[in-house]
Amino acid sequence: MKKYTVVLLIMAMVVTLMPGGSVFAQDYTAPDNYHMLWSDPNENKLIDINKVLMSDNGQYMMLAFSTHRPFTKTLLANQRICFFLDTDQNRSTGMVDDDGFDCVIELKDVNGALYLLAYDTKHGDPKTAFAASDDVTQMASGDIVQGIIPLSWLGNIEKFDWKMEIFQASASETTPPTSYDKVPNSGYHTYTMYKAPASPPSTDTSTPGGDNTTTPTTIPSSGSGGGGGTTPLLDLLKADPEDKEIAEKEAQQKDFGDVTLNDWFYSYVRAMVDTDVVGGYDDGTFRPNQQITRAEFSKMVCLAKGWDLESSSTPPSFGDVAQNHWAFRYIETARARGAISGYPDGSFGLNKNITRAELSKIICLANNYSLSQGPCDFSDCGEHWALRYIVTAKVKAIISGYKDGTFKPNASATRAEVCKMLYQMIQE
Repeated sequence: MKKYTVVLLIMAMVVTLMPGGSVFAQDYTAPDNYHMLWSDPNENKLIDINKVLMSDNGQYMMLAFSTHRPFTKTLLANQRICFFLDTDQNRSTGMVDDDGFDCVIELKDVNGALYLLAYDTKHGDPKTAFAASDDVTQMASGDIVQGIIPLSWLGNIEKFDWKMEIFQASASETTPPTSYDKVPNSGYHTYTMYKAPASPPSTDTSTPGGDNTTTPTTIPSSGSGGGGGTTPLLDLLKADPEDKEIAEKEAQQKDFGDVTLNDWFYSYVRAMVDTDVVGGYDDGTFRPNQQITRAEFSKMVCLAKGWDLESSSTPPSFGDVAQNHWAFRYIETARARGAISGYPDGSFGLNKNITRAELSKIICLANNYSLSQGPCDFSDCGEHWALRYIVTAKVKAIISGYKDGTFKPNASATRAEVCKMLYQMIQE
């Protein structure tokens, strides 16, 4: 994707919805069970693509994908999911590879409903969608999404190159957006359109100019004499049979009674729990609104960064943290890495609740950020001692404020808030 395309895509978009097709996702049927399936490894991303499934019937195309863990629609406020398509090619004419990706299809949450919006980045206005699909279906499990687009969006073509990317929703024209996940990790894949029974479906899954970090699979006619419906295809997006029992067992072990799929922090908590940065309590709860102490956060930041711990025989740096304290090695490690410091009286204040301002500073130091000298977007941080750290953390998309325009720097941070900040930190 060319640089100018990235710049255009990260601009604010005003979308006027209009019907894109006459069928809903659940009504789609695949002729001769024709589809192409790609897999992507678990990279512990917040929205982490597992498999991508494409199928067309000559009139409509199904775009579907699964994720390694469930995700909520609220994440689309901060992350964008886009298919980049190069439709400027045909089997008969060969690929024109100097024009980049000319069509972008984005999964968008509009007033609580999911749609696939299409943008023409070459001939039309790249800031305004020229078409929108009917409702996109997100399965109740939260880890499978399926939508339908009319092939008229793509023109009269026989194949197209594509890649899928999840990236930061907000960025300036001078600051490229952070990329969270890609399929494939570099290059692109090729999808070949279904051909009528008079000409058997192509099984071409070559990826000229791309890489092979994912595994393409094409399933031709099943010999059943007709068209496999939605359910059989979507089954391909679910966990492999041999892995299903293990996946379900692990999911049950990491589920909490007070963390549901509808919570804004659900995906952040799961991501941090899955990497053993945080854990729950013996009663099966996570307690997302509970405050966190400075000692607890010292451990979390060490685990999130993967730092080797200092020896238990290290001379204590703080008067209130003895060598036999459970957090001693974590506190000493974070201090040695320059991420934390104590108070003028020589104490660390290990049992004090950590504030949002302190979190901002520790994360900036842990990631060795150069402090931003830009303006502050929050109304309550102008004279705060942590101003530069707060501004920097905001620029890096580590933190966000409240709807009233404040950041509340002196408020104690909750376990849910910390999970989000840690996740954003390790993406840098």
